[in-house]
Amino acid sequence: MLPEAGLQAELGVGLHVGEDEVVPDVTIAAQAPFDVRAPWLGPADVVAVVEVEIRFNRRMDRTVKPEIYASAGITTYLRVELDDEGHLTLVTHELRDGRYAETGRITGSGTPTSPPWVCVSPLPRSRPARS
Repeated sequence: MLPEAGLQAELGVGLHVGEDEVVPDVTIAAQAPFDVRAPWLGPADVVAVVEVEIRFNRRMDRTVKPEIYASAGITTYLRVELDDEGHLTLVTHELRDGRYAETGRITGSGTPTSPPWVCVSPLPRSRPARS
């Protein structure tokens, strides 16, 4: 959850967009209308969607799904990319004139200028040993 921004993030919540039904990797919505028991939301409830791109779904995450999200008027689209060396990059997009425009690209850690509620912190490469 992102309560400080008045937002809630959930996995596995699908969207009804016209005749399409899509399931973003992460759906971000305002806390008030977001019922996690409902498996499907309308686009009016959604603030942003996040897709985690891997090799086999690259085309869907770069072309098909963004077109669906843009047609629904979802203002923010975030894509997490993993390169061959294992580096993560967050690519931020904002809806402009019915299409997404890239607004930022962060590899490692940092805060993009848009959307203001996103901050990227690197995770440790290894987990501490269990005792």
